[in-house]
Amino acid sequence: MTLIQLERDLYSIQEARSLLNQAHLAQQVLQKLSQTQIDQIVEAMVEAGYEAREQLAKLAVAETGFGKWQDKVIKNAVSTRHLQAHIRLMKTCGIIDKQHEGKIWKVATPMGIVAAIIPSTNPTSTMMYKAIIAIKSRNAIVASPHPRATKCTRLAAQILQEAAEEAGAPKDAVQCLSIPTRQGTTELMQHELTKVILATGGERIVKSAYSSGKPAYGVGAGTIGGSITTDNITPMNLLNIKRIGFEVNPVNDENGDRIVPVNAIAFGQIA
Repeated sequence: MTLIQLERDLYSIQEARSLLNQAHLAQQVLQKLSQTQIDQIVEAMVEAGYEAREQLAKLAVAETGFGKWQDKVIKNAVSTRHLQAHIRLMKTCGIIDKQHEGKIWKVATPMGIVAAIIPSTNPTSTMMYKAIIAIKSRNAIVASPHPRATKCTRLAAQILQEAAEEAGAPKDAVQCLSIPTRQGTTELMQHELTKVILATGGERIVKSAYSSGKPAYGVGAGTIGGSITTDNITPMNLLNIKRIGFEVNPVNDENGDRIVPVNAIAFGQIA
């Protein structure tokens, strides 16, 4: 390993730490926002991303050499307006449901800072999708782009952050590494400030996310194209759902194959 390589790796690690510290400050503001405020911010992000869909598509193809920009325009639209059509009415703040004659309440609270691993194949659409669902659930997000897709990923993050900030979001709610390395990405995933990981990429990075000791959603090689729906990753997956009740009976989850006690904090939806 050369001195230049070593310095690059160390810089990437330090940048990951710095961005996480900034995201931590943003998180303190985000988690106090109301549903109305969050929805206004997300709507602004969606529209900004949609308006930039062609610009980002062309930059992604020029930088990575992958795909056709015309197809990436569609993917960028899916990750903004199409996504918003599914999550616009979703409640992600405070009391989101009451069951059993009001004896059991579902209270949504943010998980915390999201570490997002962004691939080279669909960098801008993935960046926007993850940023939108993170902010919808009141979580700051720090992304690590693929080295071959750094410019377009950072621009997508910048566009959404600027739109979010103008709509009332705190500074540094959406951030992206400028010098991504394996060491910097590992630091991002394993840092104590990171609370959940959304990893999209090759087999090694997805396995690394799963072995980080943090809640992680991973999508690796071998996946096929498909539409984004609320059955896939949604803002609800990035929330702590607290069951606050007056009973002591256990409750089945939505798949009917696991039991959690009332008052448990679960990752994702517990029906």
